[in-house]
Amino acid sequence: MNWRNFLAAAEERISQRKAAGGPQIIEWFVQQSTYEERAKNDGQAKDAYTKEITQWAHDHGVVLRWFNTGADLIKLINTNPQGLPREGDARISAYAQYSHGFPGRMVTDFTGDKLHSISEDDIAKLISKDAFQEGALSILYPCNSARKTAGHCVKDIWEKTTGSKVVAVDGRMNYGGAGLAKDPQPTTGEATWVPGPPPKPSRFRTTKPVDVRSLFR
Repeated sequence: MNWRNFLAAAEERISQRKAAGGPQIIEWFVQQSTYEERAKNDGQAKDAYTKEITQWAHDHGVVLRWFNTGADLIKLINTNPQGLPREGDARISAYAQYSHGFPGRMVTDFTGDKLHSISEDDIAKLISKDAFQEGALSILYPCNSARKTAGHCVKDIWEKTTGSKVVAVDGRMNYGGAGLAKDPQPTTGEATWVPGPPPKPSRFRTTKPVDVRSLFR
């Protein structure tokens, strides 16, 4: 709809996460080249939008980590801000992804006219289970992340690979309309959350596993 849809949704979740309190480090992975390209297409300087993203991250005390390719994103998931394998409290306790998606893959970037994505195979082979804490929660907002093909879907593979509890969408997501840019929802009458709507962030200590069962009762 506009260049800020994914950003606004991520910023809203970050704000909720910070408001929930508790010891935490929030990392924000942002695909750089897509916002540089969009800025140029909108008649702005190449770094107009990335500067704004950088400033927001600074103002909110978020660790901003840029990526371009799907391989870059997987590396960020697997490593801490110093680029080392995650361990201890640096392991992921909550993960949310906002991007385009198709059955069996989540989009990461466009290069020229070519669309790139992380496939179910990429998830299974390249994402480290050790990067996630026991009881972690993952929320996958990309369209069709829970749409099954050949008996499985991105949600299933992500859950099996990371060991986290996963909420995903079967069908298309809607980022448009009043208020939806900050709280995207499955398209009315065409899509649904699986297994249910994602919970709002709540206070927890990252040194202890989260009992995610209570989140879905």
